[in-house]
Amino acid sequence: MLEFCGVMGQSLSGQRSPAGEVATLPGSKDHFLATGSDQAVGMCMVALSALIFTYYTVWAVVLPFVDDDHIVHQYFLPRPYAVIIPTVAGVVALSAIGSFFGYVMLQDKMKKKTK
Repeated sequence: MLEFCGVMGQSLSGQRSPAGEVATLPGSKDHFLATGSDQAVGMCMVALSALIFTYYTVWAVVLPFVDDDHIVHQYFLPRPYAVIIPTVAGVVALSAIGSFFGYVMLQDKMKKKTK
């Protein structure tokens, strides 16, 4: 069920959907927009992601075709790290996600036991 307004089944304009859920469409007066701080954080995240993507692409795709004695190589780690760092980051991320799911499932099981 959708709950955008804090009141289940009622939109800000007081209209209900057939299923009793709040129905908001982009462009309607009930559509919630991001605040200025949300937009700033989002823009920073997009900029950081673009910077990391560009750096990694140059490092892993372009740099192998540049001579080893070229000055641009001093701005990048050795090439084996181009594989090691994303692999370690992926393992850590998947472990964190798996741990979170395990924790949530354990908490749910504990709540069911106490009821």
